[in-house]
Amino acid sequence: MDTAEQEFLKALDGKLWKAADRLRNNLDAANYKHVVLGLIFLKYVSDAFEERQAELRHLFTEGAPDQSGDNNLYYMPRDDYDSDEEYEEAVNAELELHDYYQEKNVFWVPKQARWDFIKSTAALPIGS
Repeated sequence: MDTAEQEFLKALDGKLWKAADRLRNNLDAANYKHVVLGLIFLKYVSDAFEERQAELRHLFTEGAPDQSGDNNLYYMPRDDYDSDEEYEEAVNAELELHDYYQEKNVFWVPKQARWDFIKSTAALPIGS
């Protein structure tokens, strides 16, 4: 690990401890662990979901063969749609289907439970 990475991790560690201290002031110790572990789990599943979603978007929009050399069965040809908006709507609708996530053992996360949504609707700015 280089010096920049070590400094970043040290700063991150400090920010996490400050946030934990603020949270501990408002919660009973017995309940604190449930909140923190729940948030950590939610962040993990949201990250895995977003990673799979990005992979799927690429598969839906790129017609190239997959890694094994087979044809991309997920590909959605742009020519099948009348407009770019219609195509984008179809891709976005396809991205919300649970089966694509379950086939790779990834939790499907509802829109209102996704980390970005929670972060954007937080009462206080992150880090305050």
